[in-house]
Amino acid sequence: GLLLLDPTMDVVEAARYIERYTKDKETYVDVHKSFNAMPPGVTDRYLLVLNGYYKKDRYFFCKSIIHDSIPGASPYFIFANETSSALPVPATTRDEHGERAVNTFHFHIQPTQDKKGAIVRMVNYVDFQVRSTMMNWLISKAFFPGVYDRIEAMFGKASEK
Repeated sequence: GLLLLDPTMDVVEAARYIERYTKDKETYVDVHKSFNAMPPGVTDRYLLVLNGYYKKDRYFFCKSIIHDSIPGASPYFIFANETSSALPVPATTRDEHGERAVNTFHFHIQPTQDKKGAIVRMVNYVDFQVRSTMMNWLISKAFFPGVYDRIEAMFGKASEK
């Protein structure tokens, strides 16, 4: 399922998590370190994220978070993690793990009542700490069209009713 969002994803690496909270086999959240490849000349970005899965109703969300496994959060904050005794981390995007990014993402596929189609809902906010024009291009020209193309390839094109 996640390959719909990112076909370059290393599925073995994506299955690794730092911490998992499970309700049942269909409902769980994981803390992950996630990477985003960037265009040539721009340093790849990483995020520390909480990925939530509610498979029964086909929901997925991804939210950048703070976690003691990787202190710090983003260039917008100067604080230590709540449960850590560490001193506050200076506001910066670069640390020993690389260039940090911030995101909020929601993905939901809802079958139509007649089960012959689906409604796809996506919400995406990401800040890779690059110029706003580049961020706009990355999201609207590189990310979303690729996702829609992969959905159509897997499930078929939308009908014209």
